[in-house]
Amino acid sequence: MRVITLLFLASLPLYAAEPAPLKLTHATYAAAIRGADGHVDGDAMVKSLTALGVGTYYWLVEGAHSWEDLQAFLPKAQAANIQVWPYLLPPSESYPHTHLYSEPFKLDYQLWGEEIAKLSLQFPNLTAWVIDDYYANRSVYTPEYMQEVQRRMKSVNPRLAFLPLMYFNEIDAEFVEKYRPVIDGVVVVQGGKGKH
Repeated sequence: MRVITLLFLASLPLYAAEPAPLKLTHATYAAAIRGADGHVDGDAMVKSLTALGVGTYYWLVEGAHSWEDLQAFLPKAQAANIQVWPYLLPPSESYPHTHLYSEPFKLDYQLWGEEIAKLSLQFPNLTAWVIDDYYANRSVYTPEYMQEVQRRMKSVNPRLAFLPLMYFNEIDAEFVEKYRPVIDGVVVVQGGKGKH
């Protein structure tokens, strides 16, 4: 499990309630420890994350049991004071480009927002969720589409934050102007894909 540090850059959402304050911590993503039955071993995960000094775990939602395993992991992580942010696959990393989807809601990000918000009401350590490679999939994530994602999510939990994952070179004035009203911030990875 590799440790990465990601930045959160606050934007100015146009919703009545501001998202809950997000703790800037060392974070890691994916590489879940699994038992012989194929399910995530939550106790082993907490032990490993604690040993690494990780305060936020980006839960990669992929495969048949991932959503179920997330729900079993959240209370263990909460007891260890670890934030958990579900991390969804974008269309470019889903079928037919790969054999994967984020299950069970696949590419219905409006439903994902609503269901993650419901889960966040049960577990206050679920403070945000992320979609990978957001900029590369912006033809799907139009401002109009994301406005509906936010509407459905915020109607359940106005304090939950949605944070697209982006690279520094993708964030420019045009993107900020278009998307500031419909996202709560950005998870930024240093570097970029392809040519800079």
